[in-house]
Amino acid sequence: MQKTEKPLDLSPPLYFVVLLRFLEWVYPPAAVKIALRYFYTPIPFKRPGRESKTYEQAKRQELMIGRKRITVYTWGKSDKKILLVHGWSGRATQFYKVKNYLLSRGFQVIAFDAPAHGENKDVKTTHMLEFVESIERVNMTFGPFYGAIGHSLGGLAILNAYNKGFKVEKIAVIAAPSSIANVVRDFCQRIKAGEKTERGIVANLIAEYQVPLEHYSGQEQAPTVKASGLIVHDIHDHDVSVEEGRMLNKAWKTSKLHLTKRLGHRRVLRDKFAVAMIADFFGKRNPGRPKPQRKPPRSNDQKAEQGKTAAQKPSPQKQKPKPKPRPQNPSNKAEENKQQGVQRENNPRPQKPAAKQEENKKQDSQSDNKPRPQRRRPPRKPKPQSRKEDTANTPKPDNKKDTPNKQSAPNKSKSSEDGKQS
Repeated sequence: MQKTEKPLDLSPPLYFVVLLRFLEWVYPPAAVKIALRYFYTPIPFKRPGRESKTYEQAKRQELMIGRKRITVYTWGKSDKKILLVHGWSGRATQFYKVKNYLLSRGFQVIAFDAPAHGENKDVKTTHMLEFVESIERVNMTFGPFYGAIGHSLGGLAILNAYNKGFKVEKIAVIAAPSSIANVVRDFCQRIKAGEKTERGIVANLIAEYQVPLEHYSGQEQAPTVKASGLIVHDIHDHDVSVEEGRMLNKAWKTSKLHLTKRLGHRRVLRDKFAVAMIADFFGKRNPGRPKPQRKPPRSNDQKAEQGKTAAQKPSPQKQKPKPKPRPQNPSNKAEENKQQGVQRENNPRPQKPAAKQEENKKQDSQSDNKPRPQRRRPPRKPKPQSRKEDTANTPKPDNKKDTPNKQSAPNKSKSSEDGKQS
């Protein structure tokens, strides 16, 4: 089961909270001034290693908004372009997975680091209207755009820029706030400011922009947006409540709301299912080669039937291909035979002289009369017998005197037989 995202600790240090509460009790205007300074200052975060490849692959260019700088990133090349706008304390490379999915669908992706965000460290403060100016400046340089995707405050800035001339066909808004009053209230709760400081911040915002506080909110801007929209919001978002997404969906007539679970405020940008759905909203991926369909596994009954049929059918024997006879012309063949016969008659085989033939016959006859030498096999050596067997087989003599007479007797008989034969 996927765990819920842990909310980032965006609360200020302890000394800031103590100073703010002391000034609220002693001099409230000073507390409001310090709170506004912190309200316009984004929190810098280091770029993680998973975003380094996206940063290196991008083509970077710098643009100016008044005296403030923005950094523009470009990936791919296509006629259809999509703009990515990050949120407060964010950066362009946060969309690294969204970028990959859009490139696979044939889009060119362009994003930027807003003032005081990402690589733009020349200033430390900014606000939402400078986000809107950045969108207009990028649109003038790289536009027109087919669609736009905004995360958190970036989604709210896209809706404001649309009503100022940033016309696109499709807009996707991820975890965006709908009410600016709720944004100010959440900020005051995070820095542990009192009601006096909250009322002072609202009064300063109205005096600076000379419009009602909710004029730039999503509820006021969404009804006039004619582009088809997709709102993605997580139920367990601790930074922007899911009620903000529901309020925006009611005000935006051409939008659809999609709720996710256990992704929080930032992990939704890395979830493959959510990112694939957002990319499909702008255009589906081109189908590649169809995958080969695998045959379903055979059951035991099918295997047995196949074995029976194979046993009944005789196995076909492969026959070797016969060599093709060479084509022959009968008229040419007859002429060749005639030519060979003529050559044999003209060139007979050489015969040996008669004297040599007689000598060869004599040598053959003499070789036949000579007896062939027979090979004699060497006599077999008797097997050595053990001493025990020799003693057992030899008869024991009864008397010592009888032994020489018995041994001489056979010798005499042999000599007599030899004399007769001679």
